Amino acid sequence: MLEILGLVLALGAIAGFARGRGASPVIVVSVGLIGFLLIYFGGGLLVSSEDAHLAILLCAWGWVGAVALYVRFIVGRGRPSPTGSWICTNCSYTNGQHANICEACQQPWTPPQPAGD
Repeated sequence: MLEILGLVLALGAIAGFARGRGASPVIVVSVGLIGFLLIYFGGGLLVSSEDAHLAILLCAWGWVGAVALYVRFIVGRGRPSPTGSWICTNCSYTNGQHANICEACQQPWTPPQPAGD
């Protein structure tokens, strides 16, 4: 039961990162969930010892962690990124520093213009 709660929380965080980085949350969460389930249940079919079960569980969580790291640091890497929290000029939503696309209206972050322009 605790694994399910942890998985829901982790996938929710991954969905938030995906929205903020311009990726499809549905696709990214599906990849994370399907990979977790394939490793967890597929590995459980192959081995039956208790020690192997722990290794399979760690590998399944490692997959979820790898998906989270990929979305956080690789997706949207070529876009300009803010250095802190920013307010969307289109909808006034306050986005976190990880988001380079507004999580509310999907407008990309644009660097502030110098005062003289």
